[in-house]
Amino acid sequence: MNKDLECSICLEIFKLPIVLLCGHTFCKKCIEFQKKNSSKCPLCRTQISCGYPCYILKNIIEKSSLNING
Repeated sequence: MNKDLECSICLEIFKLPIVLLCGHTFCKKCIEFQKKNSSKCPLCRTQISCGYPCYILKNIIEKSSLNING
């Protein structure tokens, strides 16, 4: 399951996950950095117009880290 919670840019567990209109999800800082270099999604090359916080994924990550740590 950890691979499903991993950003394909930094290869770490999502931090403040952002989902793009194409459906791909990245860490907020990772996609902001990507947008400075290219205006396309690094996975599908679709134009990045905007992204939205993915609160459900954020909550899943927080709950799973609580189970691992405690």
